Amino acid sequence: MKDEIKAVLKENIRDFNIEILDKYSNDYEILKNKVFLNLDGFSLEGYINDKSLGDNIIEYINDEYHINNFNLSNKNVLDIGANMGTFSIKCLSLGANLYSFEPNRRIFKLLKRNINKNQFNEKSVLSNRGFWIGNKWKIVFFKKYGSGAASIVDNNLSFKNKLLNRSMAIFKLENLNKYIEDSSIKFELIKLDIEGAEYKIIENFKNIDTNLLPNHLVLEYHNGIQNLERNLKLFRYETKVISRENLQGLILAKKVNI
Repeated sequence: MKDEIKAVLKENIRDFNIEILDKYSNDYEILKNKVFLNLDGFSLEGYINDKSLGDNIIEYINDEYHINNFNLSNKNVLDIGANMGTFSIKCLSLGANLYSFEPNRRIFKLLKRNINKNQFNEKSVLSNRGFWIGNKWKIVFFKKYGSGAASIVDNNLSFKNKLLNRSMAIFKLENLNKYIEDSSIKFELIKLDIEGAEYKIIENFKNIDTNLLPNHLVLEYHNGIQNLERNLKLFRYETKVISRENLQGLILAKKVNI
């Protein structure tokens, strides 16, 4: 029965991705588990059985992070949780200098190929790491057909349940505050899509000089607003919340000069 359920889930995700490809890409080809596509003039590849493919395409087309509203020419952007790279490519197309981090080794290779295909190498620094409030290696479980749902935050599933029903990867994580301090890079924009880890990351900004924080933050939240808005206001940001379903949504934050 479990195998039948998995087969149906896999087929449903494949159908979802094909529907999105038919709608938004005028040229794509599926070869085994991979899909090669043209999106808005860019050459990309992804995995047809990974729901993140369709989600990333929708996010790009709808400009869900409102990137087109930013002046990113020669500005530094930090993309945390880059996945296949659609956000990174949109920023690069607007002239940004891109620092892109993706801790999942398999997806990082995909990100790297997508950046290379579109000849953005000289404007990009790519890293197979993630960020947290400290340096560590962490075993991460994520949905077998959803690489974008990999979270470093523990959920309520038992370890046995995780082994049976999830894919597993080992992520290398480093302290975001320390990276910002040590890099000496002034970021115009930081994007956070880190599946529940955003709460601790934002809270930990209390331990860094706020002058080093970016002028803009865009982040997805995955379990309600909680203290995100309050903490961002403490760090001199004004916020706009875009709610979605199931306690999820997007926060656009702009630093206010006092």
